[in-house]
Amino acid sequence: MAVLGRGDFKPVRTTGEIFVRGTTAYTTTWGNQAGAASAFYIWDVSADVPKLVDSVRVDNSQTLGDIAVSDDGTLLVVATEYVPGSIVVYSLANPRKPVQVSRFASNNTIFGVHTAEIGRVNGKLYAFLCIDTGSGVGGQVVIVDLTNPSAPQQVYTQMVGLPYTHDTFVRDGLLYLGLWNAGVAIWDIGGGSLGGTPTSPKEIGRLLTVNGHVHNIWWLKDPVTHIDRYAFIGREQHERAEGSRVLHRGRRGHAQFFRRRTEWHPVRRVLQRRRPRARRPWRSRHLYHRAEVHPAPQHRPPLRSAQNGT
Repeated sequence: MAVLGRGDFKPVRTTGEIFVRGTTAYTTTWGNQAGAASAFYIWDVSADVPKLVDSVRVDNSQTLGDIAVSDDGTLLVVATEYVPGSIVVYSLANPRKPVQVSRFASNNTIFGVHTAEIGRVNGKLYAFLCIDTGSGVGGQVVIVDLTNPSAPQQVYTQMVGLPYTHDTFVRDGLLYLGLWNAGVAIWDIGGGSLGGTPTSPKEIGRLLTVNGHVHNIWWLKDPVTHIDRYAFIGREQHERAEGSRVLHRGRRGHAQFFRRRTEWHPVRRVLQRRRPRARRPWRSRHLYHRAEVHPAPQHRPPLRSAQNGT
């Protein structure tokens, strides 16, 4: 794969996340100095080499995590860390000139919003937030109703994950949660058979993954073959090195694929693949898993762990 172009800019900041819609891309920044605030950048990606168009300053934040555009292209949502955690909502009436319309924070988001996915359930737009741990409080998932962008409303929160939930994926009324060392959970929030809603989710099933560290989930829906029975589950592992000496080493990055026979029953790892080791001072390696999805049964069978390949 050839690199066609690269967008450079100053001052130098570490890029966090990216979201692209049409010919416009948005990138966040990570690990900023508290006094310098944070910023996200707006790029013209209509040609091979991205061109910086503008930047937006976000006060009271050291890190900007997820950045996402609503399915109708009208809203941009940015997650902020650390204390005080929040999401900032912008109007995209002009996609290259975002205008802030609100900033949502609550007692549940105070320690930082690490990831924020947005998705529509039964016609209404929601944000699904994964909250950092802090002061003896475990990680939480917070669901926010964005029907009125100028006044977002928290509609659900739950402590879940070990020690936290890192990321979510929402589609067709199903919410996938990356529970770090507790595997992956699937909630019915309007598209399953349990009567769940965003204000009252119902857990469909849970899958324990090999070695934990569940980082992210992506449910494949192939536009050509229309296959929709696989979910890819990412695992993150850090390695810190000093010169040629490794200070901490975990397992090397690899891909694992899981098959889920029914909506209730994630059961089997079907493939594992490793990535080559990266050579940099701080190495972060990711793993990917695949799950197979079939229609839900009328009863709930017992869950089995994917660690033993059953």
